[in-house]
Amino acid sequence: MIFSIRNFNLGDLDEVLEIEKLSFPKDAYTKSLFKEFYKFFSEGFFVAEIKGKIVGYIFGYIYRDEGEIVSISVHPDYRGLGIGNKLMETFISLLKNKGGKRCFLQVRVSNITAIEFYKKLGFKILKREKRYYLDEDAYLMKKDL
Repeated sequence: MIFSIRNFNLGDLDEVLEIEKLSFPKDAYTKSLFKEFYKFFSEGFFVAEIKGKIVGYIFGYIYRDEGEIVSISVHPDYRGLGIGNKLMETFISLLKNKGGKRCFLQVRVSNITAIEFYKKLGFKILKREKRYYLDEDAYLMKKDL
């Protein structure tokens, strides 16, 4: 299936929120929080699209020579097509172009699928962060660029 990656715009927000809620039912970000993220660092917000439908997104920010991925998700119906890989590649490419040296992210310790995905992309577990989520610990993961 052919998909494309482009910069997010506020008109995409409802579709992104739908994916967010499907992917993270316990702790989905709110509409107002996504708007704040976009105001904070719009450059690091990308969506994946198939025939005009948003099927995935990534949001991250860059500070000095480090980047952090705040959230990434692909609609459950479109997983396994390489969309997540391409979204990560797009953000990391932006980070490298801005002089980034490393990228961080947090992931629930129970999310084995995501942890394995990140490891395949070169991320390594740095430490376990107690109660990062209200109900669970997270791993802080890092990739050197």
